[in-house]
Amino acid sequence: MHRDFDRAVELGRMAVAELAGQDPMEEGAALEELCWHLWNSGAPGLDDTIARALEVVPVSPPTETRARLEVRHSSRLRLRNRTREAAAVLERAVVMAEAVGAASVHADALHSLGYDRAVIGDEAGLDMIRRAADLAQEGKDPRIPTKIAINLMAALLAIGRPLEALEGLDRGVELCEQAGLTPTHGLLLFGNALEAMEAVGRWDDAEKLMQEIADRFSQETLDLWASAFVGWGEILLARGEHDAARSIYTIGIEQYTTGYYSGGYPQACAGYIQLAAAGLAEPLDFDRLDRSLGDLPPGEQPAVARTLAVAALHMVPDRATAPDDHDRASRQLEALIARVERVVADEYLARPGVFDLWLAQARIELAERGGEPVSHRWAEIAGGWRRDGWPMPAAVAEFRSANALLISTGGRAAADRDLAAALLATARATATDLGAAPLLADIEDLARRARIDLDDGAAEACDAAPTEAPDELPFGLTPREAEVLDLVAEGRSNGEIGTRLFVSTKTASVHVSNILRKLGASNRIEAAAIARRHGFLD
Repeated sequence: MHRDFDRAVELGRMAVAELAGQDPMEEGAALEELCWHLWNSGAPGLDDTIARALEVVPVSPPTETRARLEVRHSSRLRLRNRTREAAAVLERAVVMAEAVGAASVHADALHSLGYDRAVIGDEAGLDMIRRAADLAQEGKDPRIPTKIAINLMAALLAIGRPLEALEGLDRGVELCEQAGLTPTHGLLLFGNALEAMEAVGRWDDAEKLMQEIADRFSQETLDLWASAFVGWGEILLARGEHDAARSIYTIGIEQYTTGYYSGGYPQACAGYIQLAAAGLAEPLDFDRLDRSLGDLPPGEQPAVARTLAVAALHMVPDRATAPDDHDRASRQLEALIARVERVVADEYLARPGVFDLWLAQARIELAERGGEPVSHRWAEIAGGWRRDGWPMPAAVAEFRSANALLISTGGRAAADRDLAAALLATARATATDLGAAPLLADIEDLARRARIDLDDGAAEACDAAPTEAPDELPFGLTPREAEVLDLVAEGRSNGEIGTRLFVSTKTASVHVSNILRKLGASNRIEAAAIARRHGFLD
């Protein structure tokens, strides 16, 4: 398929060369057609071709070719955050298209105007897109109905309404099939569907869709449209399949830097940061993040806020372990948060709820890394995600709330332990349903360390008397003592062991003393050496 695109570009360039300097309308039409092939192929030269076409085709008298070029020009302006200029160009295109009776171009320009309004919270913008969809049915260009279906889904996603976005999937697929545009527009439509499915927890459906896509198209084609699949990439990351997700994000970042395709770029950054944290990509720094995210159009701000939440988790060190690095990274991230807040305050007619949730999450991450108590804040944001129907971030927030609560109280207050047990049980159910293996492992590890029984929601007594060790543990160690020995081998103090296992420092000290006695060791270093020799350290 990619070779077909390349061949189309080659033929398009030949046509433009043959018509150069002759009839401006014929040359302009050839240039406009070449723009389509350049976009499909990802080949360089799209902006230069648009600029040349605008020079060749006169503004007056109005023509369908000029109106079509104005719409193309507006899309490039929008991607460069020149949205006001783009709106003026689109309004001119609407007038031209109406004057010459070009229903397809009229619909294209009208829906583009509606999209720009919808993504900043103007419900009238969604109505404009839907009116444009009706108008497009009167036109002759089969590309426009599919483009409108894609961008209606994208607008709904941008303002945090993924369930509504999915309502347009079947109709969009039908339009793409009828027009023979599944290898181009169809892949963008599928990308929107994958992003919506990730948000609402339909991960098994997303997996089936992605398998259908992989069966139907070559890897070359999938790589060309990699940044459209960030929704599937997020599912892969959440399931612990980092290697499988790598190409989506590395290619997505590269595509943006080469100027080809910037759709889904904040999401690509978020995934790339997670890959870097796993040691599978070169780390981004805040300067690059600043340059990359600071010049995106207003409709991208909720996705930017999500990226900042990921950056706060993975790019800001704890103050307790690296105070200078923490303070420097915090200042940089706070500056990015302030900027995205200003964009929304200045440009949006209504603040998307999803934007506020992601931005609140970024601030909670920063506060937690600074050593502030945040359990109640995680619980509040978990409620927000549950209310809006986003199960994965809700489960993460519930786990983080339980973890922060147990750390802040040492896991000893009965009411706090019961609350933590309820939060973990809810989060575990979601992680299990989604197949989010890393989160599930974290939840079960926390419950085990805190001695919380998630099967019945009951929390055991934290400082319960040691139980008899099962026969399979050497030296008569109890399961709890085996956990403590692992931490002793890591060089942890009694206080750190107590924090990790949600017991008092005194109880940790008793466990260590019992371990030394059972192993016949005179000190902690010798105990660790004995354990290693016998091969029973985790």
